[in-house]
Parts: sequence; structure tokens; C-alpha cells
Amino acid sequence: MQIVTILDKASAPETYEYDLSSSGASSIENLDGQLILRSADGTMLGGIAQAWAKDAKGKSVPTSYSVQGLTVTQVVSHREARVKYPVVADPWLGIDLFEAAWYGSENGQLKVNLRKSGWGQAMHTPGNGQAIFWTAGWDEARTKVPRITEKTTLHQQYDCHVGGGFANFAGDWNLEKWRVDRTAVWSWGVAIHRCNWTTAHQY
Repeated sequence: MQIVTILDKASAPETYEYDLSSSGASSIENLDGQLILRSADGTMLGGIAQAWAKDAKGKSVPTSYSVQGLTVTQVVSHREARVKYPVVADPWLGIDLFEAAWYGSENGQLKVNLRKSGWGQAMHTPGNGQAIFWTAGWDEARTKVPRITEKTTLHQQYDCHVGGGFANFAGDWNLEKWRVDRTAVWSWGVAIHRCNWTTAHQY
């Protein structure tokens, strides 16, 4: 869900509160600007991508989140930024990191396909974003396509895509069961195999 807030003049407020008490979350964790909603047992329920705001010319306007309990406040520092109004601030709330997950086949064997959601793409950043996909993302994938656990290589290919697939230029993530399990870490030769290796230890 996207919440579009329009600031149409310099007298517009610089803070906007969003009450998430009805989300079912017990806490909100701020990971360098990415907000994670967690249940009482620590399970990730969803989150909010990093704050952004732009003026009428597409110029970025300084903005950030603060969290108090289950209330998120977006601060949009537009008054001293010499902006062209209107300014658009757009918190992006999401639950599913993957908007689609389905089975196919290649070389007569299982192929698992994953497609990131818009929110998932926004959350997939180096560092914290990778950690989210390596943990909560893998859990989501296992729930949606349980056969992803049938062979080690499928998990290895998934980790490889998480490690380097920040931009969505490559489109869907395709994980092929016919590929061998890696004995060398997937990052070895990744610039060549690009998560599509044919040997256990090289490319």
C-alpha cells in the first residue's frame, strides 16, 4: 500500500503521523530508515520502505522517519530546501516481499520462480535489505513454494540472487533443480555464472 501525501505550499506541515496500532504488530524496528513491523515473538509482519519525498521538478526533498511506539512520523524538511511545490511524500507499506511464486520445469526437472513485489524491490538494498531477504524472504518463499527446499542448490541460487539482485533488470528469479549443489561458496565466480552455475566448484 502506498500512502501519497501532497504538500502543496510552504505552509504545509513538515511532520505526518501514521498510527499502525491496528496492524497487529507489537513493535517497529528502524533499520537505517527501513521500518520492520514485528509480532510479539519477533516474526516480521511487514514493513515500510525508506522514506522519500520529491518536489514538482523531481528533486529529492530531505525526509526521514521517527518511531514512537506504533506511531510512525515522516519528517519532510521542505521549508528550507528551496523546493518547487507541490511536494509528494509517499510511505510505502508492504507485507509480501514476493508478489508471485510458481513452479515450472527446465531440463525435465523442477524450476522455482520468484518475482519481487514493488515493496520487496524497495526493501532489497545492500546490508539490512539483504538480511531481510535471507531470513524473512526465505521463510516467505518456503511458504509459497515449499518445493524450494528439495535440493541444496535451490537455496544456494536463492542466496545468490539476494546477494546481487538489487536492481530488477534480470526480472524473475529462476532457481533450477538440475544445477549441482555448490561445494564452493556461490560468490566464487559470480560475475561469470550470475547464479546460473553448471559446476559444483567453479562456474
